[in-house]
Amino acid sequence: MQLGTIEYSYDEKRMILDKADLELDPERLNVVIGLNGSGKSTLFDVVAGALPADGFQPPFERAEILYQLQQAPLPPMLKGKDFVRLILKSDRTEPFRTLWETYVASLREQERSRLERLQDLRLGQMSAGEKRWLVIRTVCHLDRTLYIFDEPTVGLDPESRRFVVEAIGALLARQKIVLLSTHILHEIAHLPCKMHFLHHGKIVYSGSYHAFVARYETDNPDIAFERFLSEQPTA
Repeated sequence: MQLGTIEYSYDEKRMILDKADLELDPERLNVVIGLNGSGKSTLFDVVAGALPADGFQPPFERAEILYQLQQAPLPPMLKGKDFVRLILKSDRTEPFRTLWETYVASLREQERSRLERLQDLRLGQMSAGEKRWLVIRTVCHLDRTLYIFDEPTVGLDPESRRFVVEAIGALLARQKIVLLSTHILHEIAHLPCKMHFLHHGKIVYSGSYHAFVARYETDNPDIAFERFLSEQPTA
């Protein structure tokens, strides 16, 4: 899916997105990587329609896009089960009991134990990682066409990270389009993904993870990332 050229600037001095050409693969996870400050969050804001950019039309109506922000504010007094109710009932008309049973059945055994502990705990009492797991695990049950996740695994322990990555990956089986960002390149090594390297507001690489790493004769994506950057012209 070709989204076209995206340009965005907060002022006249510096282009945040400078003719960024983004083509999404509907059959793979689309993973945007890049340095801090490279424009990843701005790119997501524009694609989601949260930030208008001249000449760019979001690919879908807002109701068809789920955009999970890295630090979305959540009501601290809301309990875990009530949060799940709030999210799932925003999309469905079935009784919550039915939605809850389906939701619980989709979880791994370890996740069910975690949910049992978190369902009566207030969001303000949960750790950042627990909230992130609960949020992403829940929103993946909503029915959208495009899902956008801004660094969904940041702050998660290895087990939670695996659960979250599996949940996001399962969206592909439902014929959903997924766009996400990460700084943890190792976690996408075994995922069906297309990488998009954003640098100085431009997409300077689009292709497979394995092709990206192999060009530098290493199996360490962090080394490949560093060597790739060294080849790029300065701003």
